[in-house]
Amino acid sequence: MKNDNRMPQGRPAPANHEIRSLDGDLLYRGRHATYFAAVTAAGRAGALVGADLRGRDLSGINLSGCDLSGMDADGADLYGATLTRARLAGARLCETDLAFADLSWCDMTGVVARGASLLGADLSRALLVGVDLRRATLTGCRWDLAVLWNVDFRGVGAAGNILDCDPSSAGLLTGSLDSDDDTTGADDPAPVVPRARPIFRVINGGRA
Repeated sequence: MKNDNRMPQGRPAPANHEIRSLDGDLLYRGRHATYFAAVTAAGRAGALVGADLRGRDLSGINLSGCDLSGMDADGADLYGATLTRARLAGARLCETDLAFADLSWCDMTGVVARGASLLGADLSRALLVGVDLRRATLTGCRWDLAVLWNVDFRGVGAAGNILDCDPSSAGLLTGSLDSDDDTTGADDPAPVVPRARPIFRVINGGRA
């Protein structure tokens, strides 16, 4: 009988998949049916620190609790991904699709996510310190008990997006919100002091 080199039920045969850093250093190599499976296994093995995942389709992946610090996932598809309690410190997520992703309890210190889509994402109890969210889509995000400090939201209003945050539950809420111009401004944005009412809302770059 002819061997068509396929696994049962039409699954692709395992192949060697490599994951490298931006500098080309080998972080992980393994035999998996798909690159998606290789990334999942690498995450569980703690081998995604500084990984180059730019432009990859990883929609729906579960990397909860994984160390993804320094990862470059610019332009990647992480739609609906589960990243609960993941460490994303210093990661790049520019133009990344994180719509409906679970980012609760994440450490997002120093993340650069310009133009990313966080539509409907869950950022409950996440730590956002020094995060660049310029021009990001934040409509429908959950921010319950999140900590936001020195977060750059410039250009969010220009994109017609709405940021809702409850300052009574957010531990620290500061950032740059007033200007839609993301080409200028101090490195340390002026603090934002929310008004004493339940919802702090930014619409079209202004405060309501």
